[in-house]
Amino acid sequence: TKLIELADSTIMVFGIGVDSFTLNGRLRSQTNSFVAHLSKDGDSLWSQQYYYFNEMHSSDHLINDVERTPDGGYLCVGQAIGSGQGARQQGWLLKLDSMGCLVPGCRDTHNSISKLPSRPNAQVLLYPNPVQDYLNVHYRYPIQGKALTWRIVDTQGRVVREYHSRAVSDQTYIFEVGGLLSGWYVLEVVQDGVSVGREVFVKE
Repeated sequence: TKLIELADSTIMVFGIGVDSFTLNGRLRSQTNSFVAHLSKDGDSLWSQQYYYFNEMHSSDHLINDVERTPDGGYLCVGQAIGSGQGARQQGWLLKLDSMGCLVPGCRDTHNSISKLPSRPNAQVLLYPNPVQDYLNVHYRYPIQGKALTWRIVDTQGRVVREYHSRAVSDQTYIFEVGGLLSGWYVLEVVQDGVSVGREVFVKE
């Protein structure tokens, strides 16, 4: 939906991407906002989707227009179209930095993936933390998989939220957490039935 040529002749591309995956034998799909950085010859330098979850259902989140901001980042506006309870259509707003990050440092090469004895542990970056309404999570994992399960667990060990998506590394996931009670929680990510990472966050 939008192309922006940068001073070095590379191109930022903004649009939509569709994720499909199988859950309990049923094919599910969702439309997400998509951003890519292309070389001046059109080769991909990086790309990622911004995958939004809310309490009741997954919705399609679309970028319609983009403007550069004075800090070198991007202000993306569009619409969210839902299929479950609540408002059917809402505004959609993303403020990305110059590297397309919703979570600061998502492209920082110094953010390493820690090693466990039998397997690597995923990189799970949370922002903001503490959080009031939307928790942004950048996920990176070197082993390709099929499906992710995201669990929000309270201090009593109870799973208070659970979400499912296709397993895509180097992607940003957005969780609506405004309805959670104030306190400490653990966000756990499970790939193909194996826990690969967890991080603590505080809901204000």
